Amino acid sequence: TVWYDVATAIAKAPASTPKSKPPVSLHGQILWREFNNLIARSANLQQPQSWGQIKNNPYCRDIPWDNDPHLLEAWKNGRTGYPWIDACMKQLATQGWIH
Repeated sequence: TVWYDVATAIAKAPASTPKSKPPVSLHGQILWREFNNLIARSANLQQPQSWGQIKNNPYCRDIPWDNDPHLLEAWKNGRTGYPWIDACMKQLATQGWIH
């Protein structure tokens, strides 16, 4: 499989070659792809054709968007009250990227 072929190629690389770790490594990208495929399959089994949409997707919430500058600042600073969103924004602030 691709997973083992990647592992074999990594093992054959010289020890001096820098090796990344998940989530940025190729193994991490494969894990993310498979997770996404499983969630998409599950969503489509529950509600056909729902993946890729918010409406009728069991994994998405339709958010009533607002132009409130205080809410925008809370989002930028990772203070929304939604732990996953706040963690992403804190990662962006400290590491410069979100995966």
